[in-house]
Amino acid sequence: GTTLTIIGAPTTITGSPFTYNIITTGNSCTSATASGIITVNDNTTITLSSASGSTNQTICINTALVNITYAIGGGGTGATISAGALPAGITGTYAGGVFTILGSPTVSGVFNYTVTTTGPCVNPSLSGTIIVNANSTIALSSAAGTDNQTVCINTLVTTITYSVGGGGNGASITSGSIPAGMTGTYAAGVFTISGTPSVSGIFNYTVTSQGPCINPALTGKITVSADHTITLTSVTGSNLQRVCLKTAISAITYSIGGGATGFTISGLPPGVTATQVGNTITITGSPSSTAGSPYSYTIITTGNPCIKASLTGKIDVSPIPVPNFKFDNTFYCIPNALVGFINSSSIEDGTEIAFTYLWNFGDPASGFNNSSVAKNPSHYYSTVGPFTVKLTVTSGYGCPHDTTFALNIIHPQPRAGLVPDKPSVCIGDVVTFSDRSNGMDGSVDKYYWNFGDGTSDQSNPTTHLYSTADSFKVSYYITNSIGCNSDTIIYYPYPVYNYPVVDAGPDRFILEGGSIIIQPVVTGQNLQFLWTPNTYLNNSALERPLVTNPLTDMTYNLLVTGIGGCQKSKSMFVKLLKFPRIPNTFTPNGDGRNDKWYIQYLDSYPKNWVQVFTRTGQLIFESHGYAVAWDGSYKGKTLPMDTYYYIIEPGNGREPITGYVTIIK
Repeated sequence: GTTLTIIGAPTTITGSPFTYNIITTGNSCTSATASGIITVNDNTTITLSSASGSTNQTICINTALVNITYAIGGGGTGATISAGALPAGITGTYAGGVFTILGSPTVSGVFNYTVTTTGPCVNPSLSGTIIVNANSTIALSSAAGTDNQTVCINTLVTTITYSVGGGGNGASITSGSIPAGMTGTYAAGVFTISGTPSVSGIFNYTVTSQGPCINPALTGKITVSADHTITLTSVTGSNLQRVCLKTAISAITYSIGGGATGFTISGLPPGVTATQVGNTITITGSPSSTAGSPYSYTIITTGNPCIKASLTGKIDVSPIPVPNFKFDNTFYCIPNALVGFINSSSIEDGTEIAFTYLWNFGDPASGFNNSSVAKNPSHYYSTVGPFTVKLTVTSGYGCPHDTTFALNIIHPQPRAGLVPDKPSVCIGDVVTFSDRSNGMDGSVDKYYWNFGDGTSDQSNPTTHLYSTADSFKVSYYITNSIGCNSDTIIYYPYPVYNYPVVDAGPDRFILEGGSIIIQPVVTGQNLQFLWTPNTYLNNSALERPLVTNPLTDMTYNLLVTGIGGCQKSKSMFVKLLKFPRIPNTFTPNGDGRNDKWYIQYLDSYPKNWVQVFTRTGQLIFESHGYAVAWDGSYKGKTLPMDTYYYIIEPGNGREPITGYVTIIK
């Protein structure tokens, strides 16, 4: 009817707000207009931007949570988290399009949370769970002092108990730390040490609580007295050794028994010590000097007043190499991280010529390439590490020594990324490319654009104008502040389209009440047409619409949209030829009124031909175009009052018109 309705669901926010104009059509009177604005807001989006699985974490109390981050996009303006959903010590904050959950929980339990976005439209949410486990606790629950007892062999000890609480779910005791005949067991939150020792010695034990978090431990000691005995318990000959300087000796162990509770020892090389655990004396260590080698030592038991026991041994010490090396550069970049190693190892007696080398590059993923026996090798690393590089140097004495250095100066390859401001352009239009790279552990500081048409640029963002139509292979890479080059990415193809070639057609004439077909000449691909105004047209979207029964002259504009949205427009003019209005009288008497034979609308016919004859058929007036109206004269003389016969040929497809005109005096 008379109601114009605007309906639909907007599919894009690009161009918002949208200003529209409505122009009425109808009769030839003045059109009415109205306008309005439709603003389209985007829905909110939320995505997990931290590592997959970070939304469901199990951690210990007072331990830092791995940050959980959500990217808020679309029309989102923020995000909130359900009240009380996080443990104390954990917070959720929104800033710069990112909602971050972080902190260290100070309470234990299971915490289910929901992050809900805020914004003008649809606001989705995401959920997760944080499980906080408590630390274990352990305390002596038997009488004070029961954890430090002295008893005789085959005598029942006073039972020792420890209560395990908090997050603890068990306890264990250091293997072999209590004498034979005694046991350590856990049941219902209590760890119990009990039994009758069947061997003598000093037994230092450690009870460690068990649970998912911090597990404290408590120690104790059980001393079992007996007569003195001492026996070499390590392999035969272990008390007569040759070892390398700063290299651990093979442990020499003695078992003392009876009433022996300790020992004294003399003559060991510097760096080598003897320790006692229970009834075992162990000589271990790395000799720190070759001066005085070979070293003869004597070990004597101590303890109750029983007879002491003693044994002797000898340790011969040879010098060892001092391995050392450095890297051949201050930084390396993936994927071309070829690291060179500069060897500077030495030895006390200057016999470097006899060295052999074994490198471990700390890169097991490289397989057999993870090692080398060269003095100054090199190795390709395919990841950033860090890597622990180990060099083992063996002297001519067969003494090996190693050193390690952390290789943590390999940097990841930046990742190039770009985005154009429009998916395609027309010839002569400007496209803007913007950087969307990830500089990884450095910031992006250099940009290298290749537009695929033989030109390049190093600015960001960068604009470019294509002068030819094609699908261009745009490539791009960056350099970060560390000096590492990114991969080269290709945005292909980037289409540049030709404008359509448009000729709206020649200006046309149309007879009053008639019709014509507009005949434009247009070339291009995927063409769409729009004629404006659409007044008197049968279909404004046709290439060649029909103009029917116009009431006035019209100028039509043809807008052609080709592939890629490229548009050109041209105009053409339609001249309305109304039927001439021919007066049948005029009065050429010089009074300034009706002095000439004016034929209305005849001037719009460019090729009209007018002839006037007397009653006898004499031609007295002729005009091609009728630029000057007839004044009723012939050869400069005024014609007498009479009736004259005319023939008018308007042309432009209209039939000749005949009739009579009378001159009145």
